[in-house]
Amino acid sequence: MKESGQCYKSIDTLPCFNFDKVISTGDYTHLYIEGAEQTLQPDELENLWLTIYDEFIKEFGISEQYKAWLEQMGLYVQCLDAAYNGGDRTQLTFAEINKRRADELIKKNDNNISIYAVVSKFMGFPCKAKELSVKEFYGYLKLASLSKE
Repeated sequence: MKESGQCYKSIDTLPCFNFDKVISTGDYTHLYIEGAEQTLQPDELENLWLTIYDEFIKEFGISEQYKAWLEQMGLYVQCLDAAYNGGDRTQLTFAEINKRRADELIKKNDNNISIYAVVSKFMGFPCKAKELSVKEFYGYLKLASLSKE
């Protein structure tokens, strides 16, 4: 991999805003530091994202929303299999329903404004998505959720 000095390399430095954009759009160019020259190949950017996301999962675990998305996608694939390999073409309709449900779960991730407000209120200072790193924000979110238990 080429030098990735022009990109965020970990959850310690990647702003939440960029993290959310990569998740909601799949556009890895949000890993570039603003104003940096975009020199990495798409597969290099994808590998960088996978490294960052792996770091996120190790630190904070898999969210319930992601688990629900995985479950919907599993149902989608099962329906496709039943349609194409099992000969039951009606399963294509159920596949489409499950795919749309999975897509809706991803769209819900687009509106994190209320989450930032909750964390800001809990912490007592404004949490700005473009200023807080992923590690800082999700650390605060973890504290806020632990205090509710």
